[in-house]
Amino acid sequence: MPQKNNTISFIIVNYKSEQELKRCLKDLSKINNANLFEVIIINNDTKSLSLSDNTFNKQIVHEVNQNIGYGRASNIGLSLATHDFVFFLNPDTHSFCNDFCEITKYIQNKKIIAAPQIRTQSNDIEPWSVGEDIKLTQIFKNHCGLNKKLWLNKKNTEVDWVSGAAMVAPRNFLQELGGFDEDFFLYYEDVDLCKRAKNAGGQIHYIPQYYLTHINGVSSKTNTKKQKQRYYKSQDLFFQKHCNSLQKNVLRICHLFSTK
Repeated sequence: MPQKNNTISFIIVNYKSEQELKRCLKDLSKINNANLFEVIIINNDTKSLSLSDNTFNKQIVHEVNQNIGYGRASNIGLSLATHDFVFFLNPDTHSFCNDFCEITKYIQNKKIIAAPQIRTQSNDIEPWSVGEDIKLTQIFKNHCGLNKKLWLNKKNTEVDWVSGAAMVAPRNFLQELGGFDEDFFLYYEDVDLCKRAKNAGGQIHYIPQYYLTHINGVSSKTNTKKQKQRYYKSQDLFFQKHCNSLQKNVLRICHLFSTK
């Protein structure tokens, strides 16, 4: 059970998800030791949020008044966080297990980014919520269904990346990494963070005995063309940072054909 000097700062970036956010906060307030949590909401929407106070130790809303991207907004939340652990959550998450916060006992004073099991609305395990190292061969394997479905593992597993929809790490380790790379507006910022964490001697852990439900894609489903463009742009940026020239050029050609 977490102590008062060993609690969590939850950081939630909101964009066009106010109703889902309210459900998220309501469900989060019901889990064990919620009265010790610090909850920091970064509002990327142009409309100011109107939220009820919950039973957290502290609930902060930071209004940005424009969509500055997930990574940049999350870094604002990280700069405001004061607790030992920082847990990034999407606003469309809910139905947390009662002992959800105890996931931190697996990362005490270690360079570890961890994630719980993410479930869909139909109570299936969300695919692609964790994965292997991303490079060109892995993308082809994924398209052919030859990838390891690591999200189906039932035991604690060391992986290469976890979804930013729900990830937790010691605050000092995230600060050491410089938070998210703000050049990623949306998509791949979580994979990039995990890659840099591993390069810095850290580990990425999937801990499926803790779980939540994720609605998925609430803020972006209204414009699928723009969503696809942002995804490819972020994927290109990730390959520019972490892969060789051959992989970058082949990926760029693939994107040209996929957008026709």
